Amino acid sequence: MNPKVIVPSKKPLIGIAALEAVVMAVWAYVYFTMIPPASRNVLYLVAPVMIFSLIMSLTAMRLNLTRLTIAPPQLNFESGLLNKTQRSFNLTKIQDVRVEQSITERIFGIGTIHIETASAGGGVRVESIDSPRQVADHILAAARQS
Repeated sequence: MNPKVIVPSKKPLIGIAALEAVVMAVWAYVYFTMIPPASRNVLYLVAPVMIFSLIMSLTAMRLNLTRLTIAPPQLNFESGLLNKTQRSFNLTKIQDVRVEQSITERIFGIGTIHIETASAGGGVRVESIDSPRQVADHILAAARQS
């Protein structure tokens, strides 16, 4: 079986961007219609943009720096930029693969995968995975073949 790399979906970024657009439109309306010109400060207009941009950047980095690789007989997990986490599991030690999806995640077809192993370190949790049920089935199939 060829190695399969699984990375989190970028769909949460679309949701954050849409929320940012709505909030900024409302804030711009309030800023230009309800605040008298003499009281306006450009910082009040720029601060929310900067806060949302920071949230988007941190979410994008978290999503781009998480990777799950199925390369029989191993399952490799890697996450983080400054504090890097790397774990390798023997596929034969995988006991359970659980999928969790909130209502919003179900609408967008993403979810969280929990991989439980027999190792002392426990398992791993990978968020924002596209088609999480198929990924869980793929992991279990690879574990059975090992």
